Amino acid sequence: MKRQYLLLLATALVLGFSCTQSIDVEKEKAAIMAVIEEETDAFYARDLDRLNAVYPDDGDATHINANDWGYDYSTSWDGGSSFTEFFTSNPEPIENLEKKTNWRIRVYPGSAWASYDNENYNEDGELINSSKHDQFLENQDGDWKIVYMSNLRTTGFDNAANNEEISNLYHELKPENVEDILADDFVGHFNAEFTWDKEGHFDFLSDNTSMKDSISGQIAEGNWMATTFHRTGTMDGQSVKADVMQLKRFENGKIVEIFEYTDPGQWED
Repeated sequence: MKRQYLLLLATALVLGFSCTQSIDVEKEKAAIMAVIEEETDAFYARDLDRLNAVYPDDGDATHINANDWGYDYSTSWDGGSSFTEFFTSNPEPIENLEKKTNWRIRVYPGSAWASYDNENYNEDGELINSSKHDQFLENQDGDWKIVYMSNLRTTGFDNAANNEEISNLYHELKPENVEDILADDFVGHFNAEFTWDKEGHFDFLSDNTSMKDSISGQIAEGNWMATTFHRTGTMDGQSVKADVMQLKRFENGKIVEIFEYTDPGQWED
């Protein structure tokens, strides 16, 4: 009898605890998404008060950011005040053109984990960069606060294989490939002496169809590709045999800039 009483008591305690821990998951997910969107909106609005409001008052937060230009890691990161210097140098609000998709949110008693894909566009609707975000939040007196956030830029990092493919296509030297490999605002630099654009590159290939490139090596780092190659053929009636080095910069799967270096003395047989 005593055992049955204890069992009933334990069951009642468990049920009572479960009832007190009942969570309206969909409601909390919506509130979490709103806080994350508010953090982004406040940043673009250059509003420190709004930005600070989504972080804990004690400033005990962590921020990890990894981009194609490097990374930073901050602890005891108190949200908006960390942007004081940046906002002072860039005080004008700008439109928020970021889009968050593929939300994945898990809600627990008093805390939550959120993950989503983030895309950043320019005013013309063109994709500038994309990244993957993870955030851990705490519910403090009914309000969700961001206590941990990590941003991993995927543009550049996860495109190394594609960039190499585009680079190889570039060295096929076919005019019909130009549209697929060069961005509209492409700029090429030759020995820091002159530049050429996308249209000029198409014309060059159309006028010098005997040119051949043989790649000797390529190294990818972020959104950059270093290529060494040997070029042969005839250019403007002049025989060409040259060893060349190029640094190619990529954005959104296309080459936007090339720095080309070679010894001009090689260009005569």
